[in-house]
Amino acid sequence: MPTSVSLSPETVIELKKLAAKKGIPYQVLMRSFIIEGVEKMKKSS
Repeated sequence: MPTSVSLSPETVIELKKLAAKKGIPYQVLMRSFIIEGVEKMKKSS
């Protein structure tokens, strides 16, 4: 399901830098961060 998220330009720039180092699109990196965060929160609940 498509979802949009508002981020500051600075955050997007940092995500793009990190993603480039990993050789993946920044949207894929954002998705992985969100999924990891959800899983971490589920475990701590």
